[in-house]
Amino acid sequence: ARFFAVEEPLPQSKKILKAFAAECLPAARFGDYAQALMDLGATVCTPRSPRCPLCPWSKGCLAREKGVEEALPVRQKMAKKPRRKAFLFVLSDKNGRILMQKRPDKGLLAGMMGLPVTPLNDSKPLAWDEALRYAPVLRKGWRLLDKVVHHTFTHFELELRVAVASTDRTDRKVASKVEGIWIARHDVPAQALPTVMRKALKTALEWQED
Repeated sequence: ARFFAVEEPLPQSKKILKAFAAECLPAARFGDYAQALMDLGATVCTPRSPRCPLCPWSKGCLAREKGVEEALPVRQKMAKKPRRKAFLFVLSDKNGRILMQKRPDKGLLAGMMGLPVTPLNDSKPLAWDEALRYAPVLRKGWRLLDKVVHHTFTHFELELRVAVASTDRTDRKVASKVEGIWIARHDVPAQALPTVMRKALKTALEWQED
């Protein structure tokens, strides 16, 4: 991009750069040439603050000739990801077990173990009273923690509010409401939980320990 002063941003310019790169290929010793380019990029023609006076190609470099070497290559600015909000419920029983559930087979985090949570794909944030419809026990007794858990998915940013509660009930009826199972706390690390669930659970357990 610098040598030919290609100002079209990446990744759109990949086709142009590939064509220019093909023009520069030597007739032999392709491996040595590729290694030399990698060394040049790592030590001289670095992404920031290129050391042009040391570059063996500086005389033919159009970017240096134009004085734009530090501005190239141009990268397309990433669009800001939408921000979504959800509530997650951490319920413990009198034996210290935590209620978990397997997520639906379709959608975000499909088929993975997790914790009861309001829809993660919903762009319209729920009010707390509405969120309680997804809680595994009655509406009373939940404590909404102040700390917000942040997580980045491919297409959006998630703000997760964690609610904690405990129950004396250990029967299956509580678990069946969210199609969940009780997991002993010492068995939690062995569960294949998504990163966002681990973050939320850590927040809840740290609060309980305080």
